[in-house]
Amino acid sequence: MKKILTTLIAISCVLQAANSQSDDFAQLNNKTLHLKNGIVLNEGDVLHIGNPTGCYENCFENIFYEPEEMVSKITYKFTKNIYANYSGEKVSIKKIRQISKKNEKIWLIILYYRPKKENLYCYLEKALNTGELLIKTDNIVTYRQVIEPEAEQTEILKAQENAEKNTVNFSIADEIRKLKALLDEGIITREEFEKQKAKLLE
Repeated sequence: MKKILTTLIAISCVLQAANSQSDDFAQLNNKTLHLKNGIVLNEGDVLHIGNPTGCYENCFENIFYEPEEMVSKITYKFTKNIYANYSGEKVSIKKIRQISKKNEKIWLIILYYRPKKENLYCYLEKALNTGELLIKTDNIVTYRQVIEPEAEQTEILKAQENAEKNTVNFSIADEIRKLKALLDEGIITREEFEKQKAKLLE
């Protein structure tokens, strides 16, 4: 009887320690995660993927495509980790939740990776501790501020291209005017003028 009681107490202590460990790391309040170091994370904030630490340093141990918890027992699949080519990429926080894994409470965040339009899953505390996920504390901004919608990006690129073309056209016209002035003053010949003008218009 004493052995059973001792075992139950030990299990209870382990569970309490696991729960308090997660709570010591952060607290969730209205979809806002308050980390104990003072950093506040919201859905939509941008984080950076760091360096991989698992699978012989070719993949991430705590960032993956499909966690076991999100898949039913009937259609169980193994977790598929993401690979080293994601290093340095920007991802936005899509959802923050706390899950239980082997009697341990873990902060799970769903990340959105725009270039491939896919969701990634991440054990936040472990990923931050290993450097697989990075928070740039000097500039936590929303995803919309960092990566503009595709339509807006296209308009911005077009405007930049037009501005560059106008600058080039203006500089060519200006150079031709200078050459014409030299021709009128007799400093260069008509042949030299036409030759330089042709080069500018190529």
